[in-house]
Amino acid sequence: MTNEEKEKLTRVFNLFLGWNLGDIRKAAHLLPNTFESISREKITKIYPEYDGGAMIGSLILIMTAIHSVAQFSLEHDGDKQFKWFIDTYLKKVNNGYDGEEIYALRCSLIKNYGLIARVYKQQKIVGFAVTDFGPDHLQITKNGKVLNIKQFMIELQFAIQNFFSDIILEKIDKKYLEKIIYYHDHELIGSVK
Repeated sequence: MTNEEKEKLTRVFNLFLGWNLGDIRKAAHLLPNTFESISREKITKIYPEYDGGAMIGSLILIMTAIHSVAQFSLEHDGDKQFKWFIDTYLKKVNNGYDGEEIYALRCSLIKNYGLIARVYKQQKIVGFAVTDFGPDHLQITKNGKVLNIKQFMIELQFAIQNFFSDIILEKIDKKYLEKIIYYHDHELIGSVK
């Protein structure tokens, strides 16, 4: 990897950490650049702009962040790209994730602002209970599978970091790097310049 390629890759990675994941951190009440959670009352005194409490909004932003990083997949179909990232990177952080379920939840959220996911491949319906505290993340309860927004966000950040690390360490096909460089050079993702 050339120095120029490293610089471009770093810009794109920093865009994910600062812009994509930064907005989600505000909505989910996570402190900037840490994995520490804080109560809404405390955080609004320190960072008044964090007084959002937008749990479903946070979850939709998480889905768009997944979609953003998944576009670097070598898959050509958007559905497959999304599921690829979940099953290849997010599942390594927490084995409880299922690409089909999270993709179905993504569709439900974006189309209906709903938390009932219809998983067609497995012919089942999965309800999600969204929280920022409480029961264990991805635990199955009477109200559905618990999806802790803060835990999901933290695990997504680890997954994105692992993806970029794999590129830097050349553990995966160079075509991923080429795709990121293409998106960078054609300004197809955020403000990287």
